[in-house]
Amino acid sequence: MSETLPKAVQVCDSVIFQKLQDEVVLLNMEEQNYFGLDDVGAKMWEQLAARKTIDEAVRELLRVYEIDETTLRQDLETFVLKLIDAGLVRPLVA
Repeated sequence: MSETLPKAVQVCDSVIFQKLQDEVVLLNMEEQNYFGLDDVGAKMWEQLAARKTIDEAVRELLRVYEIDETTLRQDLETFVLKLIDAGLVRPLVA
């Protein structure tokens, strides 16, 4: 795992999210930014929003998708960093 990546994240207080069929819609109320996630992003979001660690999320997602662990982990880490940059999640403090 990347040194700059936290072990887990939590949804920021200013973020509202709603699942719509296979997608998730996110709204950062503080920034007034809207985001839409496709079905893969929605599955990743669900794992992270449940306050699972990155490692737990990887294990759960490997059960859903036929993909090698290295690729999945890289995709999830990239996703997490984008969520942090967008102010949608922050590192989870234990």
